[in-house]
Amino acid sequence: MLFESTIKSEATRQTYRIWLNKFLKFTKIKDYDSLITLRPKMIQEILEDYLLYCRNQRKYSPNTIFVTFACLQSFFSYHVDGINFNRIRRMFPKREKTSGKKAYTTKQVRTILEFTQSKKLKACVHFMACSGVRVGALSEMKRKHLADMPNGCKSILVYADSIDEYTTFITPECFDILELYFAWRKSKGEKITDDSYLFVSPDGSKNSVREICSQINTIAKKSLEREKSSSGRYDVMSSHGLRKRFNTILKLRTDVNPNIAERLLGHSQSIRLDNAYFSPTIEQLFTEYEKVITDLSLSEKYRLEFQLKSEKAKTEKLEFDKDKRIEALEMKLEVMSEFLKEFKK
Repeated sequence: MLFESTIKSEATRQTYRIWLNKFLKFTKIKDYDSLITLRPKMIQEILEDYLLYCRNQRKYSPNTIFVTFACLQSFFSYHVDGINFNRIRRMFPKREKTSGKKAYTTKQVRTILEFTQSKKLKACVHFMACSGVRVGALSEMKRKHLADMPNGCKSILVYADSIDEYTTFITPECFDILELYFAWRKSKGEKITDDSYLFVSPDGSKNSVREICSQINTIAKKSLEREKSSSGRYDVMSSHGLRKRFNTILKLRTDVNPNIAERLLGHSQSIRLDNAYFSPTIEQLFTEYEKVITDLSLSEKYRLEFQLKSEKAKTEKLEFDKDKRIEALEMKLEVMSEFLKEFKK
């Protein structure tokens, strides 16, 4: 469809296809070309009938209706003139309280991981849990977007070469799981290069966002007992709950720079003029990320290992500082001794 060229995000493009196909099925019109040849007045009536159908049949929640008609408006505004969407919006139901605001707990994420044997799903869940990336970013990431960082961590370039590009990180634990997934793919005959996608379909092709969401949603439904709101939605979103966990861990740490926490989430626009005046280096970003590596790690083994490494580094620094202080005092004493000798003369 021509109007799809106006949509920049692949995830949005896929979502809009879903809602358009549902609408087309409702109209019983064979294809989009036939739909846009109808008179605007007839399209207006069909849209209003569809809205009433969605409301009366309780087919979708009020919040979903807003999303559905945003898609339909985008489509028809591009192809057909004369449709009154202001009139349609006045017929919208009252918005409901948004559900899905809670974050996964570490225990819940562990349960999801224990429930699946899929190496790809384990890698996806680990990746999202410790980097905070949106599920829509996973399908575009390649091996070349990873770079070495201290303590076994990796930096990851999200939305590379786009206006939304930003850097975040993954833990040593996550990279080990990712390496196991790469090894499994190699054993199936795939050649892994810098241009290989981090996550692929069973046939080795690029993963779609919808496919990843569906897989994570399925395993979350099977493994967890999540509460549902009155609208029937879960209190923790299957994929986005991992990003919310990352956000919660960062924001609960009072020693983490809040501006950098926003950058690690790709929220640079949340603070006015931040893009123009605040440009932290990758080292400065990582300094803040290091503070939460223990909390982000899912296995007790990795948590304890990193805690031990951190304590050892602190001890070594204290020893180094002590030695430097002793050395400075000895030099000062030597200077004073020389001064006294000269004074006695």
